[in-house]
Formats: sequence, structure tokens, C-alpha cells
Amino acid sequence: MNLPLGQSAALRANLDAATLGGYIDKPLLDRRDVNRTHLLGGRATLRVQIAPDWTTDVMGLGQSIDARDSQYAGRDAQPRSPATPKCRKVRPRIT
Repeated sequence: MNLPLGQSAALRANLDAATLGGYIDKPLLDRRDVNRTHLLGGRATLRVQIAPDWTTDVMGLGQSIDARDSQYAGRDAQPRSPATPKCRKVRPRIT
């Protein structure tokens, strides 16, 4: 979306969402599509012309990834039990 804000400023924003995977079933637990991943992200940019030859851009972005029952293996990892709670959502650091 592009939104003019008067003669010298504009806002541009977008939002993205996706659902991936979901092809592994666990019939003994009566669960379907246990490895589905949900992605949600977006960004916004504000541009202001502060003088005839000067512009300023301010941008923000974010993303959320929810991946349940993903399978990871490590050489020295301990086995996980089915009672292990779901992984916490990881939010990226903006520097």
C-alpha cells in the first residue's frame, strides 16, 4: 500500500502471511499435519522530503514464525519426550 501524506511525505506498508508444510500425521496421537509452520511479517516505510534536495526515510519491520512440532536432531542432543512443551516464538533483534 502506498499512501501520500500531503505534498512532502508518503507511507508505504505491506503485510505477508504464509502457511507451509503440514504433511506429517501422527495417527497414534490422532493428530494431523503436525509440522505446519505459520509465517507473518510486515514492514512500513515513511519518507519525508525535508528540503528540496533532502529526504528522510524511517523504516520498521517485523516477523513472527510459529513452527510447531518441528523435528530437529543434534549429535549430542537428548531425546525429547512427547510431553515437551512447544517451542517459544523467536522474535528477531533489530539493530
